[in-house]
Amino acid sequence: MDRGTIVNFVKTILSLQIVMVLSIGLLLFIGIGESYRVSPALSLTNVCNQAELLESSIEGNLRLGVPIEFQGFTLQANNLADQSDQIKSINIVNYGQADNVSKGLHESHLLTCDMSEKALLRELTIDWIGLTMESHQHDKYEIVLELEDKITRVGSLVITPTDGLFSDVINAQFRWVVIFSLLLIVLMPIVITLAQRFANKKPVLIQKSLYHLTFVVVGFVIIQSLIQLYAAGIKGQSYSLASSLEARLNVPGKLGFDLDRDLTGIDVLFEEYRLKNPDISHIYLIHHGNISQYATESGSLDYYNEYNEDFIVTRLALIDDSYQVVVKTPWSKVYARLWRATRNILVLFIASVLLSNLFLDVLLSIQREMKKANKRQAAPNLSLQLQLIRPVFALGVLMEAINLSFLPAYFSVLFQGSGYSVSTVFGVYFVSFAAILLPAGRWAESHSLRNMMLAGLMLSVGGLGGMALIDDVPLVVALRGIAGVGQGILFIAVQSYLLNLESQNSRLQGTEQLVIGFNMSTISGAAIGALLMPMLGEQNVFFAGSIIGSICLAYCLAMISDPVFNQDDEPTKDRRNTGFGFKFKNLMTDFELYKTVLLIGFPTKALYVGVLIFTMPMLLKELEFDTDVIGQILVFYYLGVLVSTRLVGKIRLWLVQIELILFIGCVGSGLGLILIGQQEVLLQLPFVTLLSLQMQNVVLIGVILTGVLLIGLSHGFIHAPIVSHVAESKNARIVGKATTAAAYRFLERLGHVAGPSLAAFLLLNSDDTVDIKALSNLGAMIIVLGLIFMLLNYFSSMKILRKSQITRSIGIPDE
Repeated sequence: MDRGTIVNFVKTILSLQIVMVLSIGLLLFIGIGESYRVSPALSLTNVCNQAELLESSIEGNLRLGVPIEFQGFTLQANNLADQSDQIKSINIVNYGQADNVSKGLHESHLLTCDMSEKALLRELTIDWIGLTMESHQHDKYEIVLELEDKITRVGSLVITPTDGLFSDVINAQFRWVVIFSLLLIVLMPIVITLAQRFANKKPVLIQKSLYHLTFVVVGFVIIQSLIQLYAAGIKGQSYSLASSLEARLNVPGKLGFDLDRDLTGIDVLFEEYRLKNPDISHIYLIHHGNISQYATESGSLDYYNEYNEDFIVTRLALIDDSYQVVVKTPWSKVYARLWRATRNILVLFIASVLLSNLFLDVLLSIQREMKKANKRQAAPNLSLQLQLIRPVFALGVLMEAINLSFLPAYFSVLFQGSGYSVSTVFGVYFVSFAAILLPAGRWAESHSLRNMMLAGLMLSVGGLGGMALIDDVPLVVALRGIAGVGQGILFIAVQSYLLNLESQNSRLQGTEQLVIGFNMSTISGAAIGALLMPMLGEQNVFFAGSIIGSICLAYCLAMISDPVFNQDDEPTKDRRNTGFGFKFKNLMTDFELYKTVLLIGFPTKALYVGVLIFTMPMLLKELEFDTDVIGQILVFYYLGVLVSTRLVGKIRLWLVQIELILFIGCVGSGLGLILIGQQEVLLQLPFVTLLSLQMQNVVLIGVILTGVLLIGLSHGFIHAPIVSHVAESKNARIVGKATTAAAYRFLERLGHVAGPSLAAFLLLNSDDTVDIKALSNLGAMIIVLGLIFMLLNYFSSMKILRKSQITRSIGIPDE
């Protein structure tokens, strides 16, 4: 190989390593974040369960009149700390020592037993150094439980967990995963580059396949690590509980009492322990190989067999070895926790794959650009221009999308007592976005699209970066307005760029790329942002978004140039010497534009915002779905849009009529709503009523998922073709494609604004519950609007046909 070939080979390897660091690093961050969400909560619950048993014992004596200074309480606390591997020390504090204790608590992170996983995650500090090497630097934590007698609070239990309780087990489990991933990041790009270099066929496919295989391997390793981590957490919980019981039951054994013959109330003690530990299913004694009378639930000896593979079993012998205490936890408890984590990982995995595909496309585009430069070609070809422009819009949308999952809640807290409402700031953003569309479309007709993209990105970065630094309410509202203007300019610039490419080669399907980029970035941003926020906090996520925008800005400066217009695409004589007034008049009298907006565009956007974003979460909440499940159900809408948008470009090659594609989208949207609205009828079908309650819930989820997915698939038949339909109208040749498309985008955005109000009027009952059957009526209305659209197009076609026949009959050529 010559020197130039070696340099390109090294550049390709380094480029792939950078892409892998970003994508696999994100997946590792997701996996570690998920482990910190669940594992510390298990450890905290375990410590609290042990401490609450001590608290219950002490309070029982306090209510009998024993003073809190009683030394037996201190001995009992010290015994528990000695027996537990998770508790470093326990102090009993009365009110006289409260001031001294509060000073110590200022130096520690204060935890409570009832704090949520999200709240706990905010208090924890991730030990990044410990993930790669041994670390002995740990934050200090304190857990405080109140002690009360029969009248009032008399003191507190201050529990200090062992050093590294929340991080050491995660570090030990994930250290080898991190090292393994780093090795793959270093070595796999070399393998991929060699395979691509020596492959005779489809080198790009080989590169992507090997890259995704690496991604899948890392994802599988992370999930396996989570299984082991959760199992270890529950085993530790069982062992601590068994050790606590062992210590308490050894006391009468040392005094010579027989547990079965001489004592009563052990079953009550067991039940108290089990209730304090809901993951534990069985606690019982074995005496000389037989099940003791004290068991929390009845069952056969085989059921209690400690070697049963359905359970995690902990068995400890008491002092005389004739008794053993056995604690069982079903593996189903581990799988239940793991299923939720795996479900979240899967959604985030999909998001990361979408982003990694984007990164790979960027890399391939850069490689093509380098080859073009080496061959001293002229301007890049159209397909390369399309590949280069895709990351601009995808990253531009991603920087805003990572805020979707928490922005309303953040604003509701920030605006308390300020006189501003959450709807105000969202209204400012959308109004700013809509208001700039027409001026931006007009500007795009005769100015640099690249400069417009740069201006839009700079405004978006400034608006989002400002929110990372400022929490003054009026300024935050102004910053959202700036971000809305920036996103509107970016949207019109990219849309105009893609329309220009599509006009030169219809097979490029530029408008489809706009829809794909939006939905891909929305899925990825919403999923990733939901994980980043609990770990980083809102301001840091805003800052991360501004960094993404800055990267996009640098990419746009380096890689994007203005499109080269073909001679056929230059302004026609109808468009020359026409002022703004003439164009505005044509827009206001464009029947095709308003027909498309009123019958297709406006209802589609109103359905998206009013039903899917506003009403559907309310309906799913009424059906008692968890919040993360609600978000994952809605992701199916965006996945449906992505899939059908890719398919619709191929369909358009043989189904020439765009109007028919739009009609299919209307019918599918209506059927999806009807399916969701008829869920109660479907659940009453004879074969469904015979199913168990759990299986009926599965059927319900299946019906809703199918309906949401069908709506997403149908909207993919509308989003991209409708812009092409409007841009190819007769008036668009006079006014300009960019201006016409911008006018359409402005009018359809009114559906965003009106969607929630229309949904509240049509779908909500007087008590703000969702009228499920009304969804079916709305679906039927959507189908009717599609039929009206097709009939109007039919009459217009017949009118044009008759006019053409008349002009030909009298010898006048067609226009």
